[in-house]
Amino acid sequence: MKKFFRSSTKKKKQDDGSKYQDDESLEIDINISRPVYNKAKFTHKFPQNSFIGFSILLFLRENFLKSCRPGPHCVRKQIFNRVPALKWIKNYDFKQMFLADLLAGLTVGIMHIPQGMGYALLANVPPIYGLYTSFFPVLIYWIFGTSNQISIGTFAVVSLMVGSVLNDLEGKYVPPEDFNRTLYETNILNNISQKIDTSNFLSDNREKARIMIVMANAFWVGIFQVIMFVFQLGFLTSYLSEPMINGFLLGSAIHVFTSQMKSIFGIHLVSYSGIFKIPNTYINLFSRLSEIQPATIIISIICITILLVVKIQVNERFAHKMSVPFPTELFIVVFGTLISYLSKFHDKYHVKIIGPIKAGIPGPEIPPLFLIKDMILHSFLIAIVSFAINFSLCDVFSKAHRYKINPTQELFAYGASNIFSSFFPCFASGGSLARSCVQNNAGGKTQLVSIFSCIIVAMVLAFIAPLFKELPQACLASIIVVALKSLLMKIVDLKFYWKVNKIEFVQFLITFLSVTFLDVDFGLGIGVAFYIVVYLAQSSKPYSTLLGNIRGTELYKDVKLYKDAHEIDDIKIVRFQSDLHATNSARFKKSIYEMTHTKPQDLIVVKNKILNERRKRMEANKPSKLTKILPFFITKYVENGMKNKIKEKNVEVYVINNQSSCTKESNIKKEENTNTEVDENYMTEYEIYEHQADRQNADTESQIGNEIGYKKEEDLDDDENFDEFSEIPKANFKFLIIDCSPINFIDSVGVKTIKQLITDFSEIGVKVYLADCNDAFTDRFIKMDLENSNSKYYDETIIHLSVHDAVTHALNIIKRKMKFNSFQ
Repeated sequence: MKKFFRSSTKKKKQDDGSKYQDDESLEIDINISRPVYNKAKFTHKFPQNSFIGFSILLFLRENFLKSCRPGPHCVRKQIFNRVPALKWIKNYDFKQMFLADLLAGLTVGIMHIPQGMGYALLANVPPIYGLYTSFFPVLIYWIFGTSNQISIGTFAVVSLMVGSVLNDLEGKYVPPEDFNRTLYETNILNNISQKIDTSNFLSDNREKARIMIVMANAFWVGIFQVIMFVFQLGFLTSYLSEPMINGFLLGSAIHVFTSQMKSIFGIHLVSYSGIFKIPNTYINLFSRLSEIQPATIIISIICITILLVVKIQVNERFAHKMSVPFPTELFIVVFGTLISYLSKFHDKYHVKIIGPIKAGIPGPEIPPLFLIKDMILHSFLIAIVSFAINFSLCDVFSKAHRYKINPTQELFAYGASNIFSSFFPCFASGGSLARSCVQNNAGGKTQLVSIFSCIIVAMVLAFIAPLFKELPQACLASIIVVALKSLLMKIVDLKFYWKVNKIEFVQFLITFLSVTFLDVDFGLGIGVAFYIVVYLAQSSKPYSTLLGNIRGTELYKDVKLYKDAHEIDDIKIVRFQSDLHATNSARFKKSIYEMTHTKPQDLIVVKNKILNERRKRMEANKPSKLTKILPFFITKYVENGMKNKIKEKNVEVYVINNQSSCTKESNIKKEENTNTEVDENYMTEYEIYEHQADRQNADTESQIGNEIGYKKEEDLDDDENFDEFSEIPKANFKFLIIDCSPINFIDSVGVKTIKQLITDFSEIGVKVYLADCNDAFTDRFIKMDLENSNSKYYDETIIHLSVHDAVTHALNIIKRKMKFNSFQ
């Protein structure tokens, strides 16, 4: 460890020397003259209000009333907060923004069409339902959403997770292919055994039953998102760290890519689910390579080539010059349909097409809500994943265009969109389509773009959708595969995480491999579990260090990192860089023992043993009743004999610096000096306490031990070698200062741990100070005092506003004591 710090420091110094340039604005000295403050002195001079921590009533007030009193103004404020569209409509500049919004809306709507149809295949539903999902959620989001650059709709990962839900439940609630209700009932009447249980079927129509499952899933996804909005649970996405999200997206992209192989090659593959779905699919694929349809693979190659060339060489290369990107996906859909229709691909070359598509917008239906018992976990995961992906994209665009988004309101907007669309044949939305025209600074600025995109999709649904029935599935599969380019390229992030943080590298890799080889749900759970375990492990064993003073300043830095940071004699300053709670309290105490090379319990054991032996000797040497009646000269003779006997015995005393021994005469001289009468009127409270302790224990001036707190512990613990005339062991420092600035949170176990440290170190002559404690930290001590009248936890005299205050106070006590001793 020392070698690491030495090499890293040297390298850092070389780098700084080559890059640093003098900044004239820093050519000024900081001179501060103020009294030294502890908590008691500071609060006396500057009174403070009571600290207000977490309160359920305050939580409800802040989140539901937003600090406004009930009344017309509060209601109006809440309406505008919940319906942001009212704000931008009120301030909309028609002349300046309408044309740009119209152009952006047309572009986004055109992009929705091919992607919606393609991602519907991922959800295992007909393409028309992808267009429904690209219409209804957008219709709601523009009212409640706060982002100007996204258009909610279909998304590859969310569609894949919806498809997984459908695969898991269709065996129970969906009738098999070619199911005939009349034939089934006839067989029942004729007492012919049936292997099919129709009691759970949602409909005799297989397609309708499948759609009802995804409708129910969309409803419960929305409900979970609204619940997260009500209870402010957006923080749950913080457990989806960036490395884990990237690993999850990369693994999901592998699933999406694999699911399109059957359409790319034009062969029929067995549909697998559960763990090892990907390996099993590729085994099945390689076993059927002889069934590849040449026409299908040619169509796929042509489409993928066109999409990649235009995407990379045109849209990305000339993005700064183009107002809107070239709609390559729509070009593929239109010309793919036209060529397929004219060339009769399906009839002549057996190319799979998407088939008949119904025109118009469907009417509302009530989804089968009782399915929650079978999809609760899936729906919850989709709710969290869709929000995390959406919000991360919203956050990027809001920072780039310098406006604020409300994460809580976004949860409500996503939930409302999913709930509303669930009453129509839509699957769960949650993906977001970035408005390329807006991000290139050539498009709209408001949610009016969503309205125009809805109009485009609605027109396609009403008039154009049936014309796409001849579109080859290979064209949609090619669109999906090319759209995965950005997700698949996340594999290069492994190199970045390896160089920056090995733990993040492992987290990325574990999540990616779990999602790929197990399943999306399993992989997400394993990724979250690994993140929590790593977080708990890091918080239970955080970095701790000794601090030293940079001479000539009030700054205190890590002595392992800064060679100019010097420890102060008789003072140990420690920093524990973490919150303090039940999981790391033991580590906190252990790290302080290791850094100070002192374990108070061991010293206390030896001290008590010495005092007990002395007490026993005193009891043994008490004069008996017979001795009391003896003449005075006999008693005097006995006492003188005992003194001479003690003089003949040498007592070894081990001192830290010179490790030398001294004779009993030097001990007697020291005892005489420490027993000198003193005037305590001019001493501070701590000095009086320390002086009285010195008077009680004449041998406590020596400091015993260097690595473990004292030397020859084994001799003191050995009954044969034990000598009650040994010095009472003490630490080799007088003050322990704990820098509490990194401790933002402390629980009752942490308070008890600090209290125990203060008590233990005090018993071996070390005063403990707490420095730079925040108000929440001290409030926890105060509450512990109120609830535990038998034990005092809060002592404002040992709490200092800064480390420098604590050090200055300690040095002043040491200096005053030295002057007092020299005066004596």
